Amino acid sequence: MYEHPRWRRNNGLPSLASSNIPTVFNDALSESDGVPERAVVALMNKYTFSFPALYSYLEDNLEAQTSFSKLTSIDMSPYMNWTTFTPKFQVHRARLPTSVFKNIMSDIDILMRQFAGPMQGNTYVEEMSRWIAPIFNRIVSHFNSKITNTFESVMSSPQKFGTVKDRDRLVCHFKAFGIIVLVVIETTTMPSTSQEYSDCIAHLVAECDACDCKNSNGGEFHCPSIPIHAIITDGQQFAFFRFDPAAQPPVLYWGTLRPLATAHPCLDGSLHLVLDEGRVGYLCSFRPICEVVFYVVQLGFLRGMQSQYQRRVMRLLRVGVTGAGLEQDGDARAWLEADDVASDALDLGVQAAVDARIWSESADRDATVAAANDKASRAWDMIHESIDALPTNYKAPERKYSIMCDWDEERVDRA
Repeated sequence: MYEHPRWRRNNGLPSLASSNIPTVFNDALSESDGVPERAVVALMNKYTFSFPALYSYLEDNLEAQTSFSKLTSIDMSPYMNWTTFTPKFQVHRARLPTSVFKNIMSDIDILMRQFAGPMQGNTYVEEMSRWIAPIFNRIVSHFNSKITNTFESVMSSPQKFGTVKDRDRLVCHFKAFGIIVLVVIETTTMPSTSQEYSDCIAHLVAECDACDCKNSNGGEFHCPSIPIHAIITDGQQFAFFRFDPAAQPPVLYWGTLRPLATAHPCLDGSLHLVLDEGRVGYLCSFRPICEVVFYVVQLGFLRGMQSQYQRRVMRLLRVGVTGAGLEQDGDARAWLEADDVASDALDLGVQAAVDARIWSESADRDATVAAANDKASRAWDMIHESIDALPTNYKAPERKYSIMCDWDEERVDRA
């Protein structure tokens, strides 16, 4: 699964020193009609720079919180190829063990009883966000904190409490080994007009571009770019995207479950919950959504490992290690081994999802589905095997972020 590094904007952007950020930003602000969000996007597409330094300057000199949700498709048009239809990329389902999917739905069922109603028709985006949280809770927690969630925009200040909600949208990031790999924008209702849709996509593009800028320039040296996946959802529809920041200009792809050769640009895209076929129909429509989320989370897991491998190689090259020395380095080899296991887990999960859906072509339906479930369980377990193969300093014990690992039945009974 390892891919050769690709640099942000083909490594063609000059470096901007932190001391020059005030002058350059003010020039960009003047050219952007005084809109700070447009000025930030302009800087991201002209220079490589330190995001913490930009945060600090914006905090000291701007009264309002900077939010990419204020941007429109017109604001972002100089930085994207806006075409009639967003190009497609193939997404897949990675089959979840049925027990895991049942746990997700059980958590949602508890919420239904708590709020005395179904999850559609939420008044506030925070309310909707609670409904879909079990999907991410159950899936992401399986990675033992190697994937973490930050509930904020990339432009939220690290010095002050940031604003995560604007225009009825919530933004959160998922990081794999500290690298932002997935952006989720939650909204009260999916855009219903072409202009609303374009503006929401503009917000997504700016957010993903800033994530790439932060990934590339947030460490000890400038690093290669990675594709960043994204989801826009209102809890009923889930649209999946992939942002390629290394292209010039960058490209946003729209995920499709259909084969690319047959996908129709007008009819394909978001996955929907089925609300009019009873409880079982509702449950069955939820499973593909959960399994595509699982698929993109695993892709992010792989991207994070590959980025850390590239960083390890760059550190070794910086101190003069080349050739056989690179191949013999224990940490570099561990990253590659973990990547191989995780890639096999993803492939097996995808195959399990395919097998589970072709039972109608099999003479023995039950045996076919059972075999698919066995593959799904094996793929689920292989994720932990991949984590076990990581370099030693990345094997932080799961108990670090767990209280239940120290459960004491006797003491709790007496509490």
